[in-house]
Amino acid sequence: MVLRRYAAERLNLPAQAPRRSHRTVLGEVLPDRGIDRCRRGTSRRSLGRIARAGQGGPSGIGTVLGADVGTRLTESALYRHAWTTPALDAVFGESHRLQSWLDILTALAQAQEDFGLVPSGVADELRVHARVEDLDLEAIAEETRRTSHSTLGLIHGLQRVLPEHAREYVYFGATVQDLTDTWFGIAMRDSTTIIRADLVRVELACIQLALAHRDSPMAGRTHGQPGTPITFGFKAATWADEISRAIDR
Repeated sequence: MVLRRYAAERLNLPAQAPRRSHRTVLGEVLPDRGIDRCRRGTSRRSLGRIARAGQGGPSGIGTVLGADVGTRLTESALYRHAWTTPALDAVFGESHRLQSWLDILTALAQAQEDFGLVPSGVADELRVHARVEDLDLEAIAEETRRTSHSTLGLIHGLQRVLPEHAREYVYFGATVQDLTDTWFGIAMRDSTTIIRADLVRVELACIQLALAHRDSPMAGRTHGQPGTPITFGFKAATWADEISRAIDR
């Protein structure tokens, strides 16, 4: 306001800017036929409108397409062969993961026993009873849903199969991240070993192709178009070289 008055004195401007009139009638704001469009229902299938339930609507999202076709590529009957292997399934499968968790708890108990933090014999009890096949997985799943805790059901399920003197030392001093992060590190180690072995086999196959087709001519490629002629053996040799660098990394 002070600046406005100063400008008015210097430039002979009005002290206040003229106010705009506010339109309150709907027909003055919307373009021609705007009122009719505003009153139109949302049943039409057009961009920006709410989709109705049914075909093409929200209820159709995630519809099961058929037997054994999962939402994850690693579970898909059509595509799993391109995204996983039986060996990797064994590493990341639920049964193997749960057993790995139990083995980690056993190793933790052994380390604590060595330092006198838990009574002697607890680790031996875990080695005997901490087996996936001995646990009531349905009861563990139900408690996991009820408590919304990722490992509490497993802890109680393991305690139920242990002798009473060892139960209170299950998961002693540990947190969820201690368990899951340790398992993830083990899974990465195991999967890297599997992947490296697969890469070595792929590298060998590429080398064999390079030797077998060292004189087989083919069109080279540049930006998706035919380029200077090369041999298929040379092409396979470049694949082998790329795989070799991946193995070294």
